[in-house]
Amino acid sequence: MLDQIAGFFASGGNMIWLLIVFVIFMVVAFKVFKIIMRTITIAIIAAIFPFVARFVFGMNIPITIDSVLWFVITAIALYFIYFIARGGYKLIHFAFGGKKKK
Repeated sequence: MLDQIAGFFASGGNMIWLLIVFVIFMVVAFKVFKIIMRTITIAIIAAIFPFVARFVFGMNIPITIDSVLWFVITAIALYFIYFIARGGYKLIHFAFGGKKKK
């Protein structure tokens, strides 16, 4: 195993590929981390919503685990629908969009 790793680093061409793969990995990992952090933030806000709606705005929303989980799951699902729609819009705009007007 160590011989393979040493051979991999000994050849100059493979070192460039390793660096390219490492940079791509870091970029993708950072983007995934940002998505996960946004999802956690949305889940926390959605979990707080029933309490705010009931105690601040006086709405008749039951405060149960089921209702809180429903708000959290709904918010996360809506976020991912938005995320996919935004990505699709960017892809279509990139593919078929012309030059930007100034």
